[in-house]
Amino acid sequence: MTLALLMCLTWGWSTPQESWQQGNAAYQQEQWAAAIDHYEAILAEGQSNGKLHYNLGNAYFKDGRLGKAVLHYYRAQKFLPGDADVQNNLDIANQNREDPIIENEDEAFLSHINFVWHRIPYSVVFWSCLMALVIAGFASLLIIAKPDIGKWAGYLLVVSALLGLLLMGTAFLQHRQLVREDFAVILAEKVPVLAGPQARETVNFTIHEGIRCLILDETPGWYRIRLANGYNGWVPQSSLERI
Repeated sequence: MTLALLMCLTWGWSTPQESWQQGNAAYQQEQWAAAIDHYEAILAEGQSNGKLHYNLGNAYFKDGRLGKAVLHYYRAQKFLPGDADVQNNLDIANQNREDPIIENEDEAFLSHINFVWHRIPYSVVFWSCLMALVIAGFASLLIIAKPDIGKWAGYLLVVSALLGLLLMGTAFLQHRQLVREDFAVILAEKVPVLAGPQARETVNFTIHEGIRCLILDETPGWYRIRLANGYNGWVPQSSLERI
C-alpha cells in the first residue's frame, strides 16, 4: 500500500507549520494518534488541502480507523482529482471494509459526471476555458481591424469560442460536483438502516464502517441515505460524516 507521507508544503498554503512538521514527525515515528492530533489541529484552524487530507487518511488507516481513513481519502480527491496515490489508498481502504464493494460503485453515484471531471483538475479546465475565450476575442478583433485578413481568422474565432463555451460549462459542472456536500461516509462500526427516522422502526438492512452513501433527506437527529445499489433508509446523524 502506498502510504508515502507528503512532506512538502505547497507555496502559499498558510497552515500552522509547526503542527504540520510535528504531524509528519509523529507519522514517521509511527505515532499515529499523535500525527492525527497535529493534522486535525490544522483543520481546526480552518485550513484544508489535499495533502493534509491524504496524510490524515494514511494516519487514520494505520490507526485502524477505517471510516475516517476513507472519509479523508475522498476529501483528498476533491483537491487532487486523478491522483494515483490517493486512488490507490482509497481502493485498499475500501477493500478492508466489511461491506462488499458495490459493482460499479463510482459509476452508480456519478454516472452524470464526465470522465474528464475526475481526471483533470478544475484549475486546468478553468484556465483552458479562459485561454480559449481570450483567443476568440483576439480573433474577433483581428476580423474587425482587418476585414480582408482571411477565412482562417473566422475559423479560429468559431473554434475558440465553441471550445471556450464547452470548457466553461464543464468547469461550472465540475465545480458544482467538487463543492457538493450530500455524500457521506459511515463512521460507526455497525449501523442498522431503518425504515423511518425513529429507533423503533423496522431494520431494512445493516451497513458498516467505511461505506459511502448519498444523503437524500434529513430530520432532527436522522439522515435518509441511499447506497450506490439503490438501497435506502434512515440512520442516526451521529453515525456518519459528510465528505
